[in-house]
Amino acid sequence: KLVWHVFLAGITMYLYLRTLRIRRDASFLGGLMYMLAPSFVTLVHPAHDAKMYIIALLPLAFALLERGINNPRFVTFAGLGGVMGLLILTSHAQMAYYSYWAIGLYFIFRLFVLDRGTTKKLEINGITKRTVMFVAAVIIAVTMGAVQILPAYKFTTKQSVRSGEERTGYKYATSWSMHPEETMGMVVPSFPGFIDYKNHDLYWGKNFFKLNTEYHGILPLVLGIMALLMLRNRLKWYFLGIAVLSLVYALGANTPFYRLFYAFVPSVKNFRAPSMIIFLFCFAFVTLASMFISSILDDDSTLKEKNRTLLYTIAVIAGLAVIISLMGQTFFDMWRAIFYKTDPYPELQRAKIMAANIPYFRSDMWRIAVLVCAALGGIWMFMSKRIGTYALTGLLALVIFVDEALIDSRFITTINPASNPAIAPDQTVAELQKRMDESGPFRILGIASGKSANYYAMFGLHTADGFHNNELQSYELFRGGRGNENFLLYWVEGGSLNPDNVTKNNFLNIAGVKYLIIAMTDGPTVPLENNAAFDRAFIVHNHVVVSSDSAAVELLKDSSFDPSETVIITGEPGIRFPESSGLSGESKVESLTYTKDGAVIKAIFHKPGFLVLADNMVPYWHADVDGKPAAIYPAYGTFMAVPCPQGEQTITFVFRSAPYETGKKMTLMSLVFVAGTFLLTGVIKSSRVKKQTA
Repeated sequence: KLVWHVFLAGITMYLYLRTLRIRRDASFLGGLMYMLAPSFVTLVHPAHDAKMYIIALLPLAFALLERGINNPRFVTFAGLGGVMGLLILTSHAQMAYYSYWAIGLYFIFRLFVLDRGTTKKLEINGITKRTVMFVAAVIIAVTMGAVQILPAYKFTTKQSVRSGEERTGYKYATSWSMHPEETMGMVVPSFPGFIDYKNHDLYWGKNFFKLNTEYHGILPLVLGIMALLMLRNRLKWYFLGIAVLSLVYALGANTPFYRLFYAFVPSVKNFRAPSMIIFLFCFAFVTLASMFISSILDDDSTLKEKNRTLLYTIAVIAGLAVIISLMGQTFFDMWRAIFYKTDPYPELQRAKIMAANIPYFRSDMWRIAVLVCAALGGIWMFMSKRIGTYALTGLLALVIFVDEALIDSRFITTINPASNPAIAPDQTVAELQKRMDESGPFRILGIASGKSANYYAMFGLHTADGFHNNELQSYELFRGGRGNENFLLYWVEGGSLNPDNVTKNNFLNIAGVKYLIIAMTDGPTVPLENNAAFDRAFIVHNHVVVSSDSAAVELLKDSSFDPSETVIITGEPGIRFPESSGLSGESKVESLTYTKDGAVIKAIFHKPGFLVLADNMVPYWHADVDGKPAAIYPAYGTFMAVPCPQGEQTITFVFRSAPYETGKKMTLMSLVFVAGTFLLTGVIKSSRVKKQTA
């Protein structure tokens, strides 16, 4: 699907450029620049597929908006609303939000520029008509994306770790920004180094690591700048504005301007990684470059007067390449002196990585210089009537492909899923799967396994320590933050393991962590069994009430507290049970069966007590005991407890999310409305054609 979206990006960009009346050959080159842009294709490496969907669909939204402004028909704006709705449904709300900024600003700008190269303003009726239709498109989009928006909004603002102060603060919001070295990498891609260039980690930037590049290709940048300097087209100012906006925003805390976004733009403080917005820079400069190429191929007389500028540009680029090559280490020393006065990483380590990266930087710089000179030389020859249209188009296509595909290839590797250690099941996986089939659900802890946090979850194993970074506040508090400190209590001290103390850890026991995966010194992993781990569902007869989840967690840190005897309930007054008749025997859970939307548990209570289900509590869980609605209480800070009377009981848990159900209905209605609009328009158009031919 990622490969298909690469081609989709080229097609949608071509369609948008054609709506701008750009020549077919120039539109083809624009589509090629966009679909091969390393800032887009290298997202394959970190598997950021939702980002790629956004980038691929964005030009289609612009194409429909441009068409709707030129010829305001409701069906066109309905299509725009459908595409904008798909942007939300990609599941990357942040990138969709940035796309909406660009689309909204484009609409406002185009209200005052009726056609390419003109300044004719629309009459008030034209502005009103287009504005109403655009608002309708936004309503369609938001309604179509409701199934994604409503649950996510509720979760991130009320239940997620991102609703807390730590994940909405300025420092967190500006994490994973672009930095000056990444900005320079938009010109020479290897300047900040690549994390896996020829099996070496040569990234020396300020982020913790780097799995992609912000390089968009050299021709979009160079030809886009020429478009700004040489074209007489007012539309270029929009693309300049959106490019500057995206670059300034992407730099995050490296400029003072991000404070304004953080303080005044809704939802910005709920996001991090401002660098994501840089895809708008790519879109803007590819469009500008395509406009410039189209003007060149149209034999624009105003550009002929400036053909000497191309020769001067070639000379400047070659000169800069020579100067920087001769400077070598001195150039990087100057860079460090300017931008690394307060270096958060060891200076010596950074200097070594910089030095190791210089040969790759120098090689990339000369490659780019040669390609740019070849492209500009070809344009000069075309303007001087030395070569024709086909020759120039072929030359530019070759330069684009060589430049961008070469960088793309550095981030794309073919692997064998059956043997790659990152995704292939090791010997422990099959063993644990067999044990889970035999004994029922349990959790594992892979912190000491040497594997990625989500490795075992790929194989259907329930993990206690997977990485999500947007998980429930209550569960992150329970496990001890992102470092899983509570899961490590007593058995991990000073980096050494003491397996004998695992049973003292209340957090592991309550979460039902039956196996701790340990990486042995000789390579293989082995499961260490925790015999004190509770079953996923268990019964407790005593309870204690605390005022907060934090208080529950603090109580659990005391190894003398026995959670199998007393369940900790958060924030509820005393719960009164009916008198016990003294039923003989022992309380026990007889069975636990997960269903598609919950769980069914059969249990015997020899006296009233709590049925605890060690799954995270959220407001959308509903329970009944023998068919009668029952209250669910927060247990141990994050799990669920249901009070049950004496005797044999069937406890049913059902998950029903009101935001999801409401959002699903809205999404379906919007989809039906858009489909109906297209169908009705087609029927009306068909009937008109029949009348005209009758």
